[in-house]
Amino acid sequence: VDRLRAAVPSWFGLVRVDGLLDGAWKTIAFFFVYDFFYYGFHRLQHRWPFLWSQHKLHHSEESLNATTTFRHHWLEDLLRVFLIVLPMSMAFDLKPASAGAAAFVVGLWPVFIHANLRLHLGPFARVIAGPQGQRIHHSVEPAHLDRNLAAFFPLWDQLFGTYHHPRRD
Repeated sequence: VDRLRAAVPSWFGLVRVDGLLDGAWKTIAFFFVYDFFYYGFHRLQHRWPFLWSQHKLHHSEESLNATTTFRHHWLEDLLRVFLIVLPMSMAFDLKPASAGAAAFVVGLWPVFIHANLRLHLGPFARVIAGPQGQRIHHSVEPAHLDRNLAAFFPLWDQLFGTYHHPRRD
């Protein structure tokens, strides 16, 4: 990465922020932008046969639970690193500690949303992705197919017509 930064410095640090409060905004912006690209890639996984042939392994779980998070084709994570994580790290010029913290959250959040929890987030379900929305995503009911693709913010699903609001039960 250092060699790439030296060769093309304009690719790094598109989002410049200093200070603690600004750092909090940078963190929120990072996850918001990350989720936009994650949503796009995830949508492609459901639409393109080549990507679906890999992603359908994740959807083959019959009983959604936290371990479903880790049921992926090996190529899926590799593509995500090169198509989402690396460009995001460059755009936000993340230092190793910040990149590690972001990777920690990006890695643990799917465990939460795939958990076998009857946790409905109420009105916040339209703002933050949760387990009930993820149940819909993994549902085999025709009304639920290709719905709730965002990882963090259902806003992307709402904007692009793929949102299905979870009922309380």
